[in-house]
Amino acid sequence: MKQLAPARVSRGMLLPEVRTFGDQLKPYVICSKHPSGAVSVALLPRVTVESGIIHTKAEVELQLEEIIDIPVGIFGQLDRLIIHFKQLITSPFEVWAQDLAKEEAINITDQISLESQSLIIPGGLVDELCGGSHLPGVVVKLILI
Repeated sequence: MKQLAPARVSRGMLLPEVRTFGDQLKPYVICSKHPSGAVSVALLPRVTVESGIIHTKAEVELQLEEIIDIPVGIFGQLDRLIIHFKQLITSPFEVWAQDLAKEEAINITDQISLESQSLIIPGGLVDELCGGSHLPGVVVKLILI
């Protein structure tokens, strides 16, 4: 029996762009925008008869209208997350992140990149925030200061 499913699913926002490197099997990528503005993106493992559960890291790009004061939940292993947005950020800002299994957020401004209207979050940072968990989950928020 062969089972099929869409590789990308979105609700309330555009489909994400997903890239892997080499011949890697792309993860399932699910993203959603809540009416409150909160966004989430999850990279889910694939399962094959030959290899079992496969956690493939991928580069994911999201398109958002806004990013300021919008919580973004990030779940799963990724190579990097690129969030494109329409707002032009001209004021000083900070980016905060919190492992969902911890009580406290930390300032990650120096560990991310803001290029024009794109926020770039390295996957290694997400892994580090979650102590190397194979199922990381963090929330990230850009705020003006």
